[in-house]
Parts: sequence; C-alpha cells; structure tokens
Amino acid sequence: MDIKTLWGLRIQEFYRKMFRYYSIIGANVVYFFLVISSIFIYYFHLFLQWIPPQISVEIILSLIVTFILMQTKVRTFI
Repeated sequence: MDIKTLWGLRIQEFYRKMFRYYSIIGANVVYFFLVISSIFIYYFHLFLQWIPPQISVEIILSLIVTFILMQTKVRTFI
C-alpha cells in the first residue's frame, strides 16, 4: 500500500467519524432549543395572564429588548 492510498483511507475514516460526532451534536442543539423555547413560551403565557390589561405589553417588551441590545457592541438598529 502506497502513501497516497493510506492517506486517502485515513482521511475518509476521519471524515466519517467527524460526521457522526457533528450529527449527534447538531441533534442535541436542536432539541435544546426546542426545550428552551417551549419553556419560554409557557412562562411568557403566564406572564401575559399576570399583567393587568391596562398595561401595554409591547412597551415592556420593547424596553427589555432595548436593554439587551444596549449591552451589545452592535447598536445598528437602536
């Protein structure tokens, strides 16, 4: 077996292993975001029920988003 054939076999095996690892990591990230978003939606629904109807939710959310965006270095949309 020459060096080019050996290199080709090893690189194929490396990419095959890396694809398996990345597919496992990618699936876990998707599940993580699904769980986090479902928890956020549940508590946001409870928050909307807790707030009195006279208070505008849009103003509260815009203040929260503005505060979060002010902490970043990119302030293009503010």
